[in-house]
Amino acid sequence: MFVDDSTIPEAGEGLFAKNDLEVATVIAFYNGIRFEAKTTPPYEDSPYKLTLNKQWDIDIPPQMADLDNYCATLGHKVIFEPRSISRNFYSDCLFSE
Repeated sequence: MFVDDSTIPEAGEGLFAKNDLEVATVIAFYNGIRFEAKTTPPYEDSPYKLTLNKQWDIDIPPQMADLDNYCATLGHKVIFEPRSISRNFYSDCLFSE
């Protein structure tokens, strides 16, 4: 895996595979701050916020998007192309707690 400029316009950086991947291969972990889904998110308009389940969401502080500040995991560099209006419905991805 490596981080480079995304091929999706205006998406910033993305995570890319150096080789073909088998189905169901874990490519990255996403570590962040967990907060109750029905509360105000700690970071406004964060493109990194994910819904874990009906009770919990997870997000990272904005400054941690930069690899110079955080690179222990690379899940925040995975770019998802939504196939629906719902921001939390991603194609070809599986999230679990």
